[in-house]
Amino acid sequence: LSSLQFMVNCFQSFYPEVLAKCLIKDAPWIFNGFWKLVKPLLDPVVASKIVFVKESELKNHIPAENLPTAFGGKDLFVYEYFPPDSHED
Repeated sequence: LSSLQFMVNCFQSFYPEVLAKCLIKDAPWIFNGFWKLVKPLLDPVVASKIVFVKESELKNHIPAENLPTAFGGKDLFVYEYFPPDSHED
């Protein structure tokens, strides 16, 4: 728990106001217990930026034109990963 508190303090001290909002979509029920442990360690301003949402609530936080179609939005962008070329020695 002390290492978690150290990490939280580092983010709050050295990276203030970097995060506008963190949406956690369809979190499993176990997250609720974890959040209850972590939330008191956070600055209230930081804790207020973390929002648990269902997929149907995403449009309340992200404009439909910026939300991927997979989540009910209108953004047609499709991410593709191209692994780097492997070189044999």
